[in-house]
Amino acid sequence: MGNERLSGDWWGVRNRLADCGIDVGVSLLTVYQHNAMGGFETHNAHRITGSADYDFIFDLDKLNIWPEGIVYVYAESTWGDDIGPETVGNRFGLNGDAVGDEAVLVREAYYEQRFLDRKIRWRAGRLDLTAELDTNAYADDENTQFLNPALVDGQNVPIPEYGFGTLVSVQPVDWFYTSLAAADA
Repeated sequence: MGNERLSGDWWGVRNRLADCGIDVGVSLLTVYQHNAMGGFETHNAHRITGSADYDFIFDLDKLNIWPEGIVYVYAESTWGDDIGPETVGNRFGLNGDAVGDEAVLVREAYYEQRFLDRKIRWRAGRLDLTAELDTNAYADDENTQFLNPALVDGQNVPIPEYGFGTLVSVQPVDWFYTSLAAADA
């Protein structure tokens, strides 16, 4: 029997924390890339890259602090660089998860308030607006769908990947939503 989470359920502690309003997630991605032939260079055109992602969700409603409030923190540790244009000759790079060596970066940290049975959401803090405004169900995650940066975000909206800002999203039905955001580039 396998685990749905990288580090298991911590002998039931993870489930008890989630029931109380604290959800902790850890994921790990490692990629070996090699340009075997073609491009500008094949000698030394290989990399081992990866990331460890840490998600923390504090459900303030379950914690009896504030109704329908959420605090979300996403941090990431990364290692390795993309093979990239200098060896392969491509325009977008090959690995959207390869961003160099960083011990721990807090990518997102925001407060979210929900209204009207979660049909309206308001967020403020450090946001990833590409995940909210320039997304689709088939290409939005370099860890689980496509590594190629050209396929992760559509680049339709020229917005920063991470920045301080605020967002209001209204989703009256499951198949339709509209959002308005303002962010510091």
